[in-house]
Amino acid sequence: MPATDLCHPKELRPLSVEEYAAIQTFPKSHIVCGRLDDQYRQIGNAVPCLFGEAIARHLIAFDQGIAETVNIGTKMSRYMGTDHESWRESISQLGRQMALYD
Repeated sequence: MPATDLCHPKELRPLSVEEYAAIQTFPKSHIVCGRLDDQYRQIGNAVPCLFGEAIARHLIAFDQGIAETVNIGTKMSRYMGTDHESWRESISQLGRQMALYD
């Protein structure tokens, strides 16, 4: 598809909707409806299912007081300054800035 320019690694064709859905960790039984371009858009705009589940589990644990922070031991982003420590420092700086307005 033009938005991603991804193609099949062995065949001369774009990835199918089903292949994109598998990459996004949708179950094989999941059905995507609509026109073909709508199906690609729905899968492309979706949060990967397993990522959504991990977020939900963390939020539930946090709400129950079980988890305050999580260190998954892996890089969460390819961008600089997005690791846990950089994120904490950014939040601390924001808090200090907000305190100036109190």
